[in-house]
Amino acid sequence: MNPIDMLSAQEKENIIDYIQSYAGCEGDGCNVTTDIDYLLRYWNESKSNFLFPLFKNQLIHEKRINIEMPTSILNELMIEALYAVGNKDPFIIQFTDFVEHYIHKHITYETYCDISCLLSTNHLCANVYKYGEDIIVPIPGTDESIMIPIGMKLMKAVSKLVRAFPEQLDAKLFEEFRIKHSRVLNQRKFSGVMGISIHPLDYMTMSDNDYNWDSCMSWQKPGEYRLGTVEMMNSECAVVAYLRGDKDMACGYNHFNWSNKRWRQLFVVNPALIAGIKGYPYCDALLEKEIFEMFFSLDDTNIWNKEIIKVDFDNDDTHEYKGKKIQFWFHFAKMYDDFYIEHNMAFGTALKDYLVKKSYSDGKTYYLLDVMVSGNTECMTCGRDLSDELDEISADELMCGDCSGLVRCPHCGDHYPEYEMHTLADGEEMCSSCFEYHAKVCHCCGQYYFKDNIYRVYAHHCGGRLDEYLDICWDCKEGAGDEGEYLKESIGPIQTHVGGVFWRYRLGVDTKNFTDHGFEMFGFTKSEMEEFREEIAEYTRKNFFN
Repeated sequence: MNPIDMLSAQEKENIIDYIQSYAGCEGDGCNVTTDIDYLLRYWNESKSNFLFPLFKNQLIHEKRINIEMPTSILNELMIEALYAVGNKDPFIIQFTDFVEHYIHKHITYETYCDISCLLSTNHLCANVYKYGEDIIVPIPGTDESIMIPIGMKLMKAVSKLVRAFPEQLDAKLFEEFRIKHSRVLNQRKFSGVMGISIHPLDYMTMSDNDYNWDSCMSWQKPGEYRLGTVEMMNSECAVVAYLRGDKDMACGYNHFNWSNKRWRQLFVVNPALIAGIKGYPYCDALLEKEIFEMFFSLDDTNIWNKEIIKVDFDNDDTHEYKGKKIQFWFHFAKMYDDFYIEHNMAFGTALKDYLVKKSYSDGKTYYLLDVMVSGNTECMTCGRDLSDELDEISADELMCGDCSGLVRCPHCGDHYPEYEMHTLADGEEMCSSCFEYHAKVCHCCGQYYFKDNIYRVYAHHCGGRLDEYLDICWDCKEGAGDEGEYLKESIGPIQTHVGGVFWRYRLGVDTKNFTDHGFEMFGFTKSEMEEFREEIAEYTRKNFFN
């Protein structure tokens, strides 16, 4: 049995629908022009080697979890209940005004900073004052003060302030605020469905959801690295882990239902290790631990040690393990590399078979673990393998150039419709964006050239260089064509030194050779023209006839 045998006819239709709904340029629609089994051939082959057997010939494993709600989710609920845009809790507004416009005049700056953060979501979620120093707030007009020590229950701390400042803090508003806060905290015991998947749709939808978050992998936005989802789908070692929402997401033109990902994280899984990459829209240690446990539960043959180790990637991507200094190299093609500071891993008994012994320049030994995470890159409409064309394709496009009709800009490397491309007079081609910054017009013939093929010619007057200049092409500079010949007649010979001054790489012309048209080309008015000619005559008389 192969992975593709586990896809029902309906699931294959759903995959085609998702591709045709979002894989086009800028997230638009497109047409799949090949058989779905051919389109999924690399996925089928790569997952068959290790992951499909590990998954017990299944594509998805899910389990319901009952845990303390992850702080990141609790933080979302707290913001929604108390800090919603346009609907911030009235007591929080009042408390902020109390701090900013009343009590700040009676406390130190350090105390001001601590009391300003008292109702932050971090404190609200912890329900304890824990971030700062002991707070001492004097009561103006008395010798008394309020003490809020580190570790005090948050609502107790705030209620002390409400009682001490009844004119500034309304007790009724505080009670309504306290009830809202309590309702959110009562949801801390969290029940949800966690999943690990090698299903094609979970790679395609890894950053598409109804929870108002996305990443550069999104097909629907579209993300600037969404082609990476195809490489992860076709990878031998990439697995999608997720936390499902209560309600599935309606997908594609046909509105089929699929897992609505409240959170997701990619994992590298092979016999050498399990490595968590980066969680989206946040990193969460509790959820990640549950995923590791799901992988361990599938391990009937003790592939991995059941110890989760934190690896610091700030330390030259190296880690000391069982007396060996291991350097990790995780490679990607068009996929964004999300390995950064710290990552949790579990090592396998086969780790030694994956290590390559190396030596530093000082002769010290280390071991290299080199993992190519990306699988084959392919066009999502015709199935053409693009792995040998990585330099020619854009990471935000899911189709090859033949299917998309896009043209690659040789200057920035991005792909654009042909009508957005410009062909310059020197044969250079570029997109509209590059044209704006890298194309220059020849002031003589009026045609556009690549900026490196334009020559800047400065006006030189009476032994000194002026700020005025012309940008001209090679042909006009050499006097070619009617425009070039007219330019030469209008401004005289173009030289690299004028009046004894060495111009180095700048070219120059002398105003003494200018016709009326020559002065006009440099933007001089008639009065300036007459003034220049008088100065030229005087300069010539003094320097050449005395």
